[in-house]
Parts: sequence; C-alpha cells; structure tokens
Amino acid sequence: MTLEQEFEKMQKKIWAIEHMRNKEEAKLQEACVKWARMQYRDLLIWHCPNGGSRNTIEGANLKRQGVLAGVCDLHVDRAAQGYHGLKIEMKARGGKLTPEQKAYKEQCEKEDYLFAVVDNVDDFIKLLKIYLG
Repeated sequence: MTLEQEFEKMQKKIWAIEHMRNKEEAKLQEACVKWARMQYRDLLIWHCPNGGSRNTIEGANLKRQGVLAGVCDLHVDRAAQGYHGLKIEMKARGGKLTPEQKAYKEQCEKEDYLFAVVDNVDDFIKLLKIYLG
C-alpha cells in the first residue's frame, strides 16, 4: 500500500469517528429537548442549526447573514438564578470545547448567561431543574 493510500484510509477512519460522535451528540440533544419540552411545556428552548456540511457558496452566504462559529447547541430563553438565560453545549462523552466555543462561552458569561457543557441526559435534567428552580 502506498503512502497516499494509507493516508486516505486513515482519513476515512477519522471521518467515521467524527461522524459517529456527531450522531451521538445529535441523539443526546434530541432526548434532552424532548424531555425539556415534556416537563416544561412553556419553556423556550431552541437550537440554531449552525453546524453541518455546506457548500462554499452557502457557507459564505450564511456567514454574511450572521452565522457565528462556536455558538452553543441549545438556548434556554428564560431568566433565572440571576442569569439572563442558559446556553448549553452538547458533547459526546469525552468531547472538548473548540477554541471558538471557549470564546463564545467567555462572551456569554460576561453578559450574565449561564453556560454549561452536557454529555448525558441525567446531567441535563439536573441542570434544568436547578436552573429553573
């Protein structure tokens, strides 16, 4: 096997791992949003589809329209516990914030939003129960 073939094979494995991690995060997020909407029917919890794969033209258009790298996965628009709202970044177990996500987190905290990273449903439930009181 040539070096190029080995590199291509490695790239495919990396893509497969990232794809599985994204699916895990998506399933976690779906479960959390479903639970939140069943428990708190009037809660404004939402997701801005900021990520995903797009072609160059669509990506450029979205950037001009205000898409911002690092924005969290879920937004809870309710002031509570002295905060203006709650920002939640969903991560597969072991996932880490990107530099853009860290910068977004810092900005949210400066503006008196609570920012949390969640990697399982139980922690999400605890977070919402504590935050909403």
